[in-house]
Amino acid sequence: MNNYDYANDLKSIEGKSLDDCRRKIKKIYGDDFEIVDHKSIPVPGGFLGFGQKDIVRVEYYVKKRKSQPTPIQTAPVISQNEYKNDFLEASARQIQRQAETEEFLKNRNQILATATATNNNSQQIAKLTEQVEFLSQVISSKDFASNSNDTGLNPSIQRISEMLEANEFTTKYINKIVNRLKSEFTLEELSDFPLVEKTVVDWIGESIQIAELKHHRPPHVIVLVGPTGVGKTTTVAKLTAKLVLNAKSAGEEIPQICMMTVDFMRVGAAEQLSRYGKIITCEFVQAERKEDVQVYFKQNKSRFDYFVIDTSGISPNDYENIGKMHSIIDLEELKADVFLTLDAGSKASDLKNIIKNYEQFGFNSIILTKCDETKTIGNVISVLDELGKSVTFITNGQEVPRFINKANVVQALTSLVEFNIDRDHIERKFGPEE
Repeated sequence: MNNYDYANDLKSIEGKSLDDCRRKIKKIYGDDFEIVDHKSIPVPGGFLGFGQKDIVRVEYYVKKRKSQPTPIQTAPVISQNEYKNDFLEASARQIQRQAETEEFLKNRNQILATATATNNNSQQIAKLTEQVEFLSQVISSKDFASNSNDTGLNPSIQRISEMLEANEFTTKYINKIVNRLKSEFTLEELSDFPLVEKTVVDWIGESIQIAELKHHRPPHVIVLVGPTGVGKTTTVAKLTAKLVLNAKSAGEEIPQICMMTVDFMRVGAAEQLSRYGKIITCEFVQAERKEDVQVYFKQNKSRFDYFVIDTSGISPNDYENIGKMHSIIDLEELKADVFLTLDAGSKASDLKNIIKNYEQFGFNSIILTKCDETKTIGNVISVLDELGKSVTFITNGQEVPRFINKANVVQALTSLVEFNIDRDHIERKFGPEE
């Protein structure tokens, strides 16, 4: 049973996230509120628009408790049938409210005309007019259309939203999933939560773009760029070792590989790669200027199957050094495959900023590092989907040559927390995990 009445006024509050807003409301009203909508609002800032952040605006009703003949007791654990009954009851209330709303809007002009004709009290008429217009605006703003499902009333949609939040998906990504559920699912289908959950997992998988490492006529030039601290140098060594091991596993001739560093920012990067080169038995060379890269490549390109190039780790806001690095490797004869290296544990806003500010390199795809250091990757999936970027490799440990693998949708989906994953289904749909 519903133990609440709703106050007439729709309230709103802003905060850093949905959870932040929920905490603020709870501090004022305790548990006597119900969120009916939330959306992300961009707040301009930074240099030329870079550094823009989002805030979340939440709209909610304050609930007033009905008088109870007996004290409210702790609710028991809800069974599956009770969950479905609660869902159907909420849906029935929504349909009833919708019908009443449509009838109200249809007849509001008639109500006002009648009130004006039968009542000469101008103050009362003005008050009635104000009330009618207020309710009309609230109804229109909430879009109570015939096929709409309010997340505040729909248990399945609300639960999915909370599960996506637990995986650190962005508000924009969550809203996209919620809107899709509203438009593509009937009320009856929404009452089948396992179906909803399975479908949402499929949608998440479909939003992940995987790019294969391209094969070129020798020499194949691979360049890694990205901010400081993401593990580019170690990833260069891992990728080089993987090329050697893949050839051995396939019974092919071991490729000739040159590891090159143009890292002019970090002391010790050259020594680190030089040690890896001796272990992997490949050549290592250091270059500091564009001319060094150009001359060495022209003189030695016939000797190697691959050039794997490490670059300086540069802050995404250091436009001067990003431009300097870009000019060093911007050589038409290299025909390089450029990969942006990102830390899986970075905040969504930071990932978006890095991708936008490194866009000038024309990178082909993403290498996602340090996956072992985070429990959730909804932030990464959200940003790559929003910006239309793909991922090729992931790394999940420091040891060379281990811990670098091709990116895989099944692996990403099985890392989701709180979701029940149908492993057989996603392997049939997206291919087995490698």
